[in-house]
Amino acid sequence: MPSIRVRLQIHNGHRWISPLSWEPWCLVCNAPMQAEANASLVNPNKFLIFFPFVLWSSEYFEVSYPVCSRHRRMCNLLDWPARRGAIVSCLCWLLLPAVIWLTCILGVMAFTSIVPVPARQLLAATLAILLWGGMTLWYLAALFLKPVRLSKLSRTHITVTIRNKIAFLHIQNAGLACTPSPPNEDLLRRLRFKRQPGTSDPS
Repeated sequence: MPSIRVRLQIHNGHRWISPLSWEPWCLVCNAPMQAEANASLVNPNKFLIFFPFVLWSSEYFEVSYPVCSRHRRMCNLLDWPARRGAIVSCLCWLLLPAVIWLTCILGVMAFTSIVPVPARQLLAATLAILLWGGMTLWYLAALFLKPVRLSKLSRTHITVTIRNKIAFLHIQNAGLACTPSPPNEDLLRRLRFKRQPGTSDPS
């Protein structure tokens, strides 16, 4: 997919991405713009270990892009793993299906006299495949099907990958990938919050 390197805005040690210069159409279907979705990247930059607990601080980057109302929810759903960060996303992939699976199995065990043993074993195996398989497909879709993806973070730049080639050519031909925005108190407050230990997302 085509990508472009965008220079980060830096102020007092905080880094962020200025809004990109998009055309007002949906990056999924090229329909007129009706809403915005976000592409996110969480960068863990410090770890503190207090056995058995692990705390970390993170930098949070996001960029908004235009979508239609039909694709807004899908794009934000695909961005959920990136918005939570790699650490939290991996824990969710491991634990969330396990909790659902265990709850369902305990519910079935309450009716052991009704459900035969082979059926319980088949149900447990099928449910495990569906849960972890569904989570894996979701994460793969989030990795490869997002209209905009952030990656390759360096000290001064970040890579923005854009699936829509028309939108990419517009940004590339504009000569200026983004319009620099001066820092404001609300932005700096959010940045300070996102760098607190153990937080990877303010929501």
